[in-house]
Amino acid sequence: MEGRETDLEYNLLMGLTGASVSKHLLDEHFTLLWANDFYYDMIGYPKEEYEALFHNKPDLYFKGYDEAWNILSKNVYETIANKASGYETVIQMPTRKGKRWTKITSTFTDQLQDGIPISYTVMTDVEDVMRRRIEQTITYDNIPGFISKHKVHKDGSFTLLEANDKYMDFSGIDKNSFLSFSPFSRLDETSRNTMNAHISCMLKGEPVHFVIQSKDKNGNEIILDKRKIRVDGDELSSPIIVSIEWDITELEKIKRELQTSK
Repeated sequence: MEGRETDLEYNLLMGLTGASVSKHLLDEHFTLLWANDFYYDMIGYPKEEYEALFHNKPDLYFKGYDEAWNILSKNVYETIANKASGYETVIQMPTRKGKRWTKITSTFTDQLQDGIPISYTVMTDVEDVMRRRIEQTITYDNIPGFISKHKVHKDGSFTLLEANDKYMDFSGIDKNSFLSFSPFSRLDETSRNTMNAHISCMLKGEPVHFVIQSKDKNGNEIILDKRKIRVDGDELSSPIIVSIEWDITELEKIKRELQTSK
């Protein structure tokens, strides 16, 4: 009776969130063991038809969509190799009505079925978000700096919305990594405090200018001169800011050398 009540609560929760949830074997097919109604709604195939056509084998479902399948496979293999608890990525998910940008969050468990580990996956449609991002892609590649567009949250966190090629190369990310990337997560403690001290100004849409120390994708220490150059939208409770950062590492090194030589 207790198990039945738990299942009822679980299904009710999934219904209220409107999220696609599925359970998979971590085998070569990523075999589907179970999925809620939203899973089938998202891909556009009723459960019976999906089972008849693809035999609950996502690798068959993704046949002909090699790019998306390769992204998923890479994340699965890297998660297993790193003994991580899961992964998050964004792909163009094939559906009956065409491809849609979809955020996939997968959690690996210690559960086994026939000796094979089990994972749970949540899929979220982010088509509208990605379309806006593509339509408003920053093309400031002629500007000698890192251009980025973030949403600033009251808790001091940032969501990366857009970035130019220089920023992405510096950070070691691509457009599929935006939603899972944590901006400014590589700051040292002093720079983190500096950033936090300017959050209130950013939330008010006020101009900011400060220097922080971060790490690039290779772990090298970089000193950045950061300026906010624009605020988009009127919603100052969670504004969207466009900022530019210049690498001034060499300049700071020269300044220190000059001060030492005096």
